[in-house]
Amino acid sequence: MPEPLALALALALALALALALALALALALALALALALALALALALALALALAHLPAGVLPPTRGFSS
Repeated sequence: MPEPLALALALALALALALALALALALALALALALALALALALALALALALAHLPAGVLPPTRGFSS
């Protein structure tokens, strides 16, 4: 029968390992979310810049817009 101290130590080590794994997973998820947000922001900026540089008359006038 294993000693109670060794059993408690093994349990604490397994708990610490599970906590470290959960923390690493949360960090990876946060990094992926930040990367997706940065990509969406870059795409929106690229679209806004592309639309701003279109020559006049390419896009149809929007409703309520008078020039």
